[in-house]
Amino acid sequence: MIATSNWVHCRRMDLREARLCLDCEEIYLGQQCPVCASESFAFVSRWVPARERRTGPRPATSPEAAAYRRLLVADAVRPKALRLVKRGAVGLAAISLARWLWRQSGASTRRAKP
Repeated sequence: MIATSNWVHCRRMDLREARLCLDCEEIYLGQQCPVCASESFAFVSRWVPARERRTGPRPATSPEAAAYRRLLVADAVRPKALRLVKRGAVGLAAISLARWLWRQSGASTRRAKP
């Protein structure tokens, strides 16, 4: 800050980051107040609303994003009950196969013993 006679000139300060020291009422940027070194502050944007930074609307979505969105929606639309039945059937088949293999290996070791 530069003080000349009755005028005080400041460098540019972003309202979203400007802080008001609660001890000495100084407005500053940074972690500590430059005047009293206090760390108790409130953001100036609490009292002075800042303009929106974006000047135009967001860009439209790309074709790739639309394709991913369709895939996600299609996956969410499928009934969960059908998925659970399919997973249960696959799990039961895997357990049955493991049991059959175990029995086959046990039977072959019994046959090998005289």
